[in-house]
Amino acid sequence: MSKQLKQVINLSKKTGDRIIVFDNSEPEDSFVLMSLNQYEKLIEAETDKKDLTAKKIIDNIRSEDSTVNNGKGNNWKIPNQIKNESEENQ
Repeated sequence: MSKQLKQVINLSKKTGDRIIVFDNSEPEDSFVLMSLNQYEKLIEAETDKKDLTAKKIIDNIRSEDSTVNNGKGNNWKIPNQIKNESEENQ
């Protein structure tokens, strides 16, 4: 492995960035280098997305909302003036 490539890989390890290798003469041979941990997380995220149904997504949002707000629902209110104007325009 060349000294320059090692230097780029070490920099990538420090920053956590991915490396894009692009060859102008053969762009279809371009690729991305990333750590195995990054790749595993990427694969796990894709797998998790495939397993989610609409109901599971809604349940996850509700669960996160109740956790954030201590089970009290949202903690914001629409001002009456805005609410009334909205209802009048319907």
